[in-house]
Amino acid sequence: MWYLDTTKSICTGCARGCNVDVHVNRRRPHHAEGRRVARLKPRFNAEVNAWWLCDIGRYHFDFVDAATRLTAPVRRNPGGPADVTWDEAVAGVADALRRYPPEQVAVLASPQMANEDLIALRRVLETRGIREVAFDVPPTALAKDDDFLLRADRTPNRRGATLIGLGGDAGGLMAAARSGRIKCLWVFHHDLLAAGWPAAEVSRALGRIETVIFTSERAHWVLPAAAWVEREGTFTNFEGRVQRFRTALEPLGQALPEWELLGRVLVGLGGTAAGRRAEHWFRELTGAVDAFAGMSYQSLGDLGRLVAGATASGLPTPPGQRASAHA
Repeated sequence: MWYLDTTKSICTGCARGCNVDVHVNRRRPHHAEGRRVARLKPRFNAEVNAWWLCDIGRYHFDFVDAATRLTAPVRRNPGGPADVTWDEAVAGVADALRRYPPEQVAVLASPQMANEDLIALRRVLETRGIREVAFDVPPTALAKDDDFLLRADRTPNRRGATLIGLGGDAGGLMAAARSGRIKCLWVFHHDLLAAGWPAAEVSRALGRIETVIFTSERAHWVLPAAAWVEREGTFTNFEGRVQRFRTALEPLGQALPEWELLGRVLVGLGGTAAGRRAEHWFRELTGAVDAFAGMSYQSLGDLGRLVAGATASGLPTPPGQRASAHA
């Protein structure tokens, strides 16, 4: 459609990282009930998805313009929720991280986070000496691949989170919360009550924690994060290919990229943020994690690069072409 703007991006529906174009509607807000993202279409990358895109990936964007999205930071007091400024929220989160000894603080990161977010989080953890961190929260049911593009791992950056060093024991972390040892828990993206753990155990763990930082009604500090189409960054797919995604839209409401939020918290803790752009945090990553050494946004280009030691397996043969390919 002539009135749609196009931005190069990466599908977040699974660990393959199919290359896509995001088509957004800025010129006709009265169309599609005001939804800004109109469609995702495949973008050619011979090593990842060629011209293909699965249906899950093609329609994996409704949450971007969902009416239920959080658009401003909130503090939940005994009297109920109250809107706060970002300065107040950042100060409150930094104070919570300082108030508790490091061994009483835990973080559940997420493979939905970009590499830039994850290295910013690692810097926050290092600044406070927090070691209780994990990201691998079990789903309620294991997904299946489609024997072509779709991977059973429905997250875009598990390889990146592992390489950056945030892969601890999530089950052990929750057990520590149930025992009362964890007093402050920061959760990124996960809906713990919809995870693969028994809901009663999760509720008992959350009930013993004094301060929860998240994006849910159970959190004391609620922090809205920008969607991937509202910011730039990189994901590392299952093969180790680091690929860029770019900003297609302005963040909804007051939502922030997580690298920016974490950078503000880092400054609040007395540290120094890598910069005010995602690219600055990527440079921080390349200097801190050997697998990413020598990379830059420019060298990634539109098709990405493999991390050190990774080997590309190439695009699988489409199912309809396999019989003729082996004839």
